[in-house]
Amino acid sequence: MVGTKIIATSSSDEKLERARQMGADVVLNYKTQDIGEEVMRLTGKRGVDLVLEHVGRTRSFEHPSAA
Repeated sequence: MVGTKIIATSSSDEKLERARQMGADVVLNYKTQDIGEEVMRLTGKRGVDLVLEHVGRTRSFEHPSAA
């Protein structure tokens, strides 16, 4: 999407660095930063239009017979 600003969050600095390498504009560590406060600061108190929450485990992608 043209003009989209990507804000990635994680509790892992390693994952945040990977997100930055993959194109995130801003990375926030939710263990050390107040995400709501930072998002409001970054967006001029506008907030965001879309939140994509992804929580997964490695097993999620295994074949059912491997369980």
